[in-house]
Amino acid sequence: MKKFISIILLFTLVFGCTTASQKIEVSQNVNDVYAATTSKKLHLKGTKIVNSKNQTVQLKGLSTHGLSWYPQYVNKKTFSKLKSDFKINTIRLAMYTEEYNGYCSGNKANRNKLKSLINKAVQYTKELNMYVIIDWHILSDGNPNKHVNAAKTFFSEMVKKYKKEDHIIYEICNEPNQTSWSQIKKYANKVIPAIRKYKKDALVIVGTPTWSQDVDKISKLSDKYTMYALHFYAGTHKQSYRNKLTSALKKNVPVFVSEFGMCDASGNGSLNKSETKKWLELLDKNKISYVGWNISNKNESSAILKTDCKKTSGFKTSDYSASGIWLKNYFSKKKVTNEKKKVENKTPSKPKVTTPSTKAKVTCKMMNSWNDGSKKMSQWNVNIKNNNKTKSKWTLKITFNKSIKISQYWNFKYKISGNTLTITPVSYNKKVKANGKIDNLGMIIKSSGGLKVVKTSFS
Repeated sequence: MKKFISIILLFTLVFGCTTASQKIEVSQNVNDVYAATTSKKLHLKGTKIVNSKNQTVQLKGLSTHGLSWYPQYVNKKTFSKLKSDFKINTIRLAMYTEEYNGYCSGNKANRNKLKSLINKAVQYTKELNMYVIIDWHILSDGNPNKHVNAAKTFFSEMVKKYKKEDHIIYEICNEPNQTSWSQIKKYANKVIPAIRKYKKDALVIVGTPTWSQDVDKISKLSDKYTMYALHFYAGTHKQSYRNKLTSALKKNVPVFVSEFGMCDASGNGSLNKSETKKWLELLDKNKISYVGWNISNKNESSAILKTDCKKTSGFKTSDYSASGIWLKNYFSKKKVTNEKKKVENKTPSKPKVTTPSTKAKVTCKMMNSWNDGSKKMSQWNVNIKNNNKTKSKWTLKITFNKSIKISQYWNFKYKISGNTLTITPVSYNKKVKANGKIDNLGMIIKSSGGLKVVKTSFS
């Protein structure tokens, strides 16, 4: 039967009748967001991505991790298998700018390797009838204007090279942070013209303040093919951040969730399935496109592959991580569960009587580490269990066995004095209830190696 269908399709293509790609589009239900549509250009209509027939198109995909760190997953077999298993139509290429071997921090040979990977991905996604997002993945650089000239040169080169390709989306600044919308807007108004010089109607995604969370605080650019990034990690970003999305949509802001995870903002930690489901159902309801983080076997919960999986294709269910399996089921419309099933008909046990603690419990855990030249980089997650008194404001001090430098951080403010890191809250975690928790304080630290926590104090 499959051979017979293939012969019919081949005959149709050869003799100039309706193409296979057109058949897919014509038969596509607007709600069938998994159907391939890359045979047609995409443009914006209000807050929606639409095709040439003004039918709403919702892109769903997965993002690579850093191209310099996990180049092995940029291959056609990987993309094909993920398209088949997850029913996705988009791949995002995360090209870090300032981190180890980033586009701006590495040498010319490294930049050429990154461009070679992008070239392969563009070709593979075209052959697979998928979309691809070329992502200028700023993070530790914070303010995108730091490398604005490099960005202009890069995107000018990319768009000139691929100006005939309609399946490419350009994301010009991943997660601006410690900067304002006016600074991001200034950057975008310099980079977007470099894109428009060679392609007037390419879709562009621009990041928003606070790691692409404050999509409600932006003013739209004059460019009519620009969308605005919203990133969320379900373990950290909950209803108040969904309210930001709703507020942005009411202002007619076209939103693209170019990165999300099921865990906390560090890309690690436990999975929050119920919050992830709330997010994705809201995005599906509003036909907002989204891309999950990340395609790798990195030892973190956001990676869709298990750490011991060395494959780059032919994945089985047993090769996927817990988040990989859940996302695969959700993307492919299989039944997903939020929590473990409740055990019924059990005789209820007597409640335990506990005495509230008078001392807070601080847990500092190193989640991952890697080398950056002569320095050691390490990722830490900090959780606090408060004592029996509500605090309207708090301070955490962590003393290490040697001096440190903070490379990245999230969900707190800080100062360093000697070997002691003093952490204070941000607006949304300032108040902690009696015996309540403060979760997901995360950071990446640069040190000379062998880093340990000597002492902590919470007040």
